Amino acid sequence: MPSMTISLPICILLTSRTYYHNLQYTIFIPVCPPLREIETEFSRISYRKTKKLQTLGKSDTIKKNSMEKGKRNMEVTFESLGLSEAMLKALEEKGYGYPTTIQAEAIPYFLQWRDVIAKAPTGTGKTFAFGIPMIEHIDAESEDLQGLILAPTRELAIQICDELRGLLTYYKNIRVAVVYGGAKIEGQIKQLKNHPQIVVATPGRLMDHYKRHTLSFDKVQTVVLDEADRMLDMGFFDDVTKIIEKVKNRRNLGLFSA
Repeated sequence: MPSMTISLPICILLTSRTYYHNLQYTIFIPVCPPLREIETEFSRISYRKTKKLQTLGKSDTIKKNSMEKGKRNMEVTFESLGLSEAMLKALEEKGYGYPTTIQAEAIPYFLQWRDVIAKAPTGTGKTFAFGIPMIEHIDAESEDLQGLILAPTRELAIQICDELRGLLTYYKNIRVAVVYGGAKIEGQIKQLKNHPQIVVATPGRLMDHYKRHTLSFDKVQTVVLDEADRMLDMGFFDDVTKIIEKVKNRRNLGLFSA
């Protein structure tokens, strides 16, 4: 398998003080040579409290087969990951017996409130890799927004929302809303009035709602950027920066890239 590299936008994201001022743990799927240069940059800008990034050949949590499309990790089951009965029943109903490699590797870190940076091809189950632990962390008794997922396009935002809703069959009082540009904002405001605990959004429209005070970031604990490099390529860097700066009580961050 040829060696993989992380794109320039992701490298910029990794060395951004804005995103990683609280970073403690990071995993990369797959490990790639540029990490050594990125680690040097972290040291240069005095992130002494940051755990060193894993480098090639030194991580036993990252497997070379992480890039194999749709590969199931037969050594791990969803039950062994410590998921709730409600989640296990939803997964079983959908016919998912074993997690894919990226799910098996990322979910435990998310459940421990660790930051995750993951790179894996489309079709390997990235949405469940961050969606499952995000749902597991939700306090269903609270009506506060607790999880935030950013996507570069409305199509991807809608897809993520649909997949998350499909996991909520056996949960009570957990709601997911999706907001994106190019649609009437009134219908989205109505969604937000139902107090969703998870919002999937495109960055520009999310900032529109924030400025209208139709949602609050005060209780958000987890932020995920799906297709993070594509989001930056599309010119969302400023919006994404502003959003994460306003999430004052974030406990963990996920960056996912194909």
